[in-house]
Amino acid sequence: MGPASKMATDNNSCTVKALSAAFSISYDDAHSFAAKEWNRVTGRGVRTSAMLQTFPIGFSTQSRALGKEITRAKATSEYKQPNGTMLERAMNLSTFCKKHPRGTYYILVDGHALVITDGEVVDHSDRPKRRIKFAWKIS
Repeated sequence: MGPASKMATDNNSCTVKALSAAFSISYDDAHSFAAKEWNRVTGRGVRTSAMLQTFPIGFSTQSRALGKEITRAKATSEYKQPNGTMLERAMNLSTFCKKHPRGTYYILVDGHALVITDGEVVDHSDRPKRRIKFAWKIS
């Protein structure tokens, strides 16, 4: 994250911090983007539905933002059940890191945004068992 003038007074800003880290931009630039594109109000979180206007929902589509390409990344694993049927479950952060050891990913978990860079979680808390709701590769 780059230098920031707004970060000290901004709460509920995980989406902005994750934008700053994932796109290698300053906090203030990320703050401006979130306000303009996602209608983020200082001190308030961002709705996932707003982010999905910028980030692709489908796996075969791409989008661009802040000078980078964004593609949806698979964040589920399949497990064979005792009856032979397959069950698909959301990956947790530690499994995702093992399966994606290279690259930068913007990640949404329940009520929180963070970044994974080269298999390392970039976040203020260490909770590797959180399940991923959405993951996007930033390149």
